Amino acid sequence: MSLDARALGRQREVLLVLVLAALYLAVGLQNSAFVSRLNITNVLYDASTVGIIAVGAGIVILAGGIDISVGSTLAACATIAGLVAQEGVNGWLALAAGVAAGAGLGLINALLIVGLGIAPIVVTLATLGIFRGVLAETTKSHLVGNFPDSFTSFGQGRFLTLPYPVWVMFGVFLLGELAMRFTGAGRTLYAIGNNPKAVRLAGIKIERYQALTYCLSGALAGLAGAIFAARNGTVLPTSGSGLELLAIAAVVVGGVAIFGGQGTVVGIALGAIFLQSISAGLVFLGVDIAWQGAIVGLTILGAVTVFVLAQRGRQRLVVSGGG
Repeated sequence: MSLDARALGRQREVLLVLVLAALYLAVGLQNSAFVSRLNITNVLYDASTVGIIAVGAGIVILAGGIDISVGSTLAACATIAGLVAQEGVNGWLALAAGVAAGAGLGLINALLIVGLGIAPIVVTLATLGIFRGVLAETTKSHLVGNFPDSFTSFGQGRFLTLPYPVWVMFGVFLLGELAMRFTGAGRTLYAIGNNPKAVRLAGIKIERYQALTYCLSGALAGLAGAIFAARNGTVLPTSGSGLELLAIAAVVVGGVAIFGGQGTVVGIALGAIFLQSISAGLVFLGVDIAWQGAIVGLTILGAVTVFVLAQRGRQRLVVSGGG
């Protein structure tokens, strides 16, 4: 990512922080409980699932692809992790099973996209239905639950007053940002998203990196799925429905260019927390649940519009200055 794009990304992140602060101030003036430590903890807790998934989905988009199968991947991996936990094995093994299953499902997407050259939107739209359909048939649409405490503690335990899933989310944010900013693979993914032809001409096999992003997206969806099962104590084949849209919304609101090459993991993190904060704020304001989805959608559209207009304005300044 160029220095100019990085500066624009930082501006978007600062804007998101300011909007978040304004949101908490505005709602807090109406209901002081909204700015309490308990509510902020609950917002982070509720954002953790989408936040973890959004990092994987965002890295795919940064490299010029897209993965809308993450919701189904979460449900499948949550079920697998739960079934492994039911066998009485160590909770860490059940967690690892969920992550491994997610990486495997991501590899299926990668083979179809990179190996056969099918468009990512087509493949992941298909696997969105396939994964969930196979899951429903395998479980006969029955609820999977009765997990041992050694497993549920991953989703319900706390450290320094914060739930474990929040710490996992923070860890994913940190590692993702460091990997994308300071590793050769991260810089290559940005380059692929910006200009894949130039990267290919440089002798780099971009297919390997593209495949890696889908496996990573699947693994993070698997991690989120295992934690989802541990947190809720039950899993249904319908679990995670709609999460793929929330994850992509968090990515876009966080300032990632939908065609790749620009954006940061920090922005994705702020986008996920922002969307959950909006939802929580509407509840505290007593907004009818029938309107909440529409308001969140308008908020997403408004945020993206502001970012697009700001970017166009910046481009016009650059062009006029160069002239």
